[in-house]
Amino acid sequence: MMDTKIFKWVLFKSMLLISFLVFTTSCLSKGNIDSTESTNMNTEFFTIHIFDIRNPALPDGIDFQSKNSWRKLLTIDLNQSDFVINEKDIKFYDWSSQRITLENDAGKRYAAAQPQPPGFAYFVIAVEGIPVSGGGILSQNSAVFADFPILYVPDPINSEPFELSLRSTANITNSNLLFPVDDLSTVDKVRQHFRELNKLIE
Repeated sequence: MMDTKIFKWVLFKSMLLISFLVFTTSCLSKGNIDSTESTNMNTEFFTIHIFDIRNPALPDGIDFQSKNSWRKLLTIDLNQSDFVINEKDIKFYDWSSQRITLENDAGKRYAAAQPQPPGFAYFVIAVEGIPVSGGGILSQNSAVFADFPILYVPDPINSEPFELSLRSTANITNSNLLFPVDDLSTVDKVRQHFRELNKLIE
């Protein structure tokens, strides 16, 4: 009789232990999923990463005169960038002219952090943490020819308002004023995002 009671007690305790382990594992697993989702949610939707020409993370073979060499920038480690402009730094995005006006403090930070003059740096645009476009950085008054996307910075660099101009090729007066990304769905997502932020000028 005693052995049966002991057996039932041990069986009961074992079942409790197994139930606890299953419950704990389930909670931990759910916690990991929630954590991942939280990380994804905290990823900036739109960022512009600036890389000085001396940055060792830059891939070899990028050439201002080579039409598709900018695509090599899409393989770069964004965490190695020298400066980052995020959507909070952007005051207005004029879609028709592809002109990006930065908040005053962001413009001043960029001017102060610029390690090299225009022509000696590259940019990468990321959407939801994924590189979608890239190219070179030039001064608005630059006559340098480039056959890939260009981000023009103010001249003088401490200008206010601080406006960046995005072009598919090197020409500040380029009539091809399109967001330089091949995937049209990405273009629409970026445009809609800034519209929802009330920062889009159309």
